[in-house]
Amino acid sequence: MDKRIVLVDDEEIILNTYCSLLGEEGYDVITADSGSKALEMFYQQPFDLVITDLAMMGEDGLSLLEKIKTISPATPLIVFTGTRSRVVNELWFFRKKVEAVQIVNI
Repeated sequence: MDKRIVLVDDEEIILNTYCSLLGEEGYDVITADSGSKALEMFYQQPFDLVITDLAMMGEDGLSLLEKIKTISPATPLIVFTGTRSRVVNELWFFRKKVEAVQIVNI
């Protein structure tokens, strides 16, 4: 499949779980435990998709996404949140308990 995804969350269990699930679907998943690390990786080599937690220590998910949109406006973005799933301004917000298959089918 060769699609590269950066998965950003400050919770290791979330990173490990979704990295494994998406990897099983054939995606090349790179993890970052902070927005600043993800942004640094994105500058080195852009990704086909960014999935980030909304609320993280330090830089939050929305701040990260604003910066990525400046660098690469066409990159699709998905936000994990503890609240309900929804779409706002073409941005996907998913509850953290979403199944990987729901992400893959977007």
